[in-house]
Amino acid sequence: MIEQDIPPGGFIDESGVVTAPIEDDALREKARIAYDRKQTLIRQALAQGKIAQEYAALLQSMQTATADNEVATLEKVEASLQLKDELAEQFKTGRVAYMGSGTDWQFAVALGGRQIDMVDEVFAGAGRREELLESIQEIDPHATLNSDGIPTIQFGINLGKGVESIELKLFGTNVTQYNAPEPLTGVVEFAGPTKGFVQDQPILPNVASKLSPGARILNFDYMKRPIAAPTPQGFESKSVGKFTILSAVNH
Repeated sequence: MIEQDIPPGGFIDESGVVTAPIEDDALREKARIAYDRKQTLIRQALAQGKIAQEYAALLQSMQTATADNEVATLEKVEASLQLKDELAEQFKTGRVAYMGSGTDWQFAVALGGRQIDMVDEVFAGAGRREELLESIQEIDPHATLNSDGIPTIQFGINLGKGVESIELKLFGTNVTQYNAPEPLTGVVEFAGPTKGFVQDQPILPNVASKLSPGARILNFDYMKRPIAAPTPQGFESKSVGKFTILSAVNH
C-alpha cells in the first residue's frame, strides 16, 4: 500500500502539490490531536480483530486535499470503521457515486464500494487519470486504464479476505453535470460539493433521479446539521455511531 511521507498538518492538494504543515500553533495542535486519534483508532481496530492489516494500510493511505487534512482524514477513518459493515450490502453489490472525490479512491473502497463513479473536474485532463493509474499500479502492477468512452481503471486489492476487483469510472465533470450511466445503490459526499442543499435535499437532483430504492447516502454536510433538522423528504435516516446514513425511498 502506498505510504505518504506527510507530517501531521501537511497535505497534498488536487494538483499534487505538497503543502507544508500549518504554522498556526492552535491549528497545528488540532492536527496533531487528530493524527494521534486516527492512529489510535486503527491500532485498536487491529488489536480487536475488527480489521486486517491490509485494510489498516488502506486507512493509513487516505489523504484529504484541504488545509485541515488531518481532521478531515480522521473523519474518513472514523466513518470507514463505523460504517463499512452497515453499508456493505448496497456498496459492495451495486454502483457507488463519490461526488467531489478528487483522487481519493481509498475512502469509497474502505466504505465497501467496488464499482465506483469518481466525479470530479480533476479528471477532465488525461494527465491526472494517468497519475492515478500509476499510483494504483504500485498496489497492483496489472491495473489498467481504458480510455474508450468513460475512462475506467480496473485493479485488484486484498483487504484481508483475498483479492477483490475494483472498478473506478472517472467522470471529469462538475458534479451538477454528472449523469450516472446506471442506477446507483450508494452515494458519498464528503466535501459538500453541492455547497449546501438543493431544495433541502442531501444530494443533487441529477443524482437523486438515478437512485435505486434503498440506496444509501453518506453526506457529511447533512450530518453536521442541527439534530432537530427534519429528515429530507423521500429519505429515511439511521444513526450508526456518530454518523447518520440516509436511505432512499420513493425514488
